[in-house]
Amino acid sequence: MAERWHEPEFTANWDRCIADANPSRALQVKMLVGMVSDLYQPGKWIVDLGFGSGRVEERIFQQRGDVRIVGVDSSAAMIDLARERLRPWSSQYQAIQHDLTKLDSLEMPSGDYQIALSVQVLHHLPQAAQRQVYSWVYNRIEKGGHFLIVDKRSFADAEIDACRAAWNALEHDPVWRTGRNFDEHLQHERAKGHAPATLAEQMEWLSAAGFEATCLQAHLDRLLIAARKP
Repeated sequence: MAERWHEPEFTANWDRCIADANPSRALQVKMLVGMVSDLYQPGKWIVDLGFGSGRVEERIFQQRGDVRIVGVDSSAAMIDLARERLRPWSSQYQAIQHDLTKLDSLEMPSGDYQIALSVQVLHHLPQAAQRQVYSWVYNRIEKGGHFLIVDKRSFADAEIDACRAAWNALEHDPVWRTGRNFDEHLQHERAKGHAPATLAEQMEWLSAAGFEATCLQAHLDRLLIAARKP
């Protein structure tokens, strides 16, 4: 069943459960937050596409109290959760409700945008829209700016057997166990309507948009990608 991001009860339950989610996600988010803390230049702006309930921003603000963030999300229910969570930093961020498939009509606050973020969001969009996000970010951020992505990926045919074996091996590890074997996981993702691209496709799209990009960390179906606008 597709996720219901506009329903307050669904989003509140998601927000409660996400802290106990896949440990690879937690590791990649930790790395992303640390990178933002190191890279951020005072006075610049960060834009987060798929702002959600503000969990990532809370961690960023705890490490760097001087950042300024514009958070964009299509869900008013998510933004309400973020407003409550980020109350101590209410003067340092702006939340905008907007459809990420229609970024051309998004009106952003004026300023220099140094960093763009997207955490576990792009795979919810059709792949054509994902490519449009990459181009929009490239055109929005300043020269030398960074686009940091934590997201899911799909698997090319040549990768399937090895990934299935690795996934199923980790199902015996209590730290990494998901409760589903690899094929059950793929079926679960399809049922939710997700559209992740392969790593090769994501890197190709970023390059076509103009970025220099590298995959910093990959764990089965989850990636941390850093792209720089040269």
